[in-house]
Amino acid sequence: MTEADYALLGIDAATILVVWSWGFGSVILMWFFGYCVGAAKTIIRKA
Repeated sequence: MTEADYALLGIDAATILVVWSWGFGSVILMWFFGYCVGAAKTIIRKA
């Protein structure tokens, strides 16, 4: 397939960037939630 074929399917650099950004952002968000819950559990245990 050529670049023009991918563009006809709606796959271009901007779309790939948006999808990658959403995926990376969701992984970081879930990591942050897990980190916060773990930190809260540690603080509660030490109190």
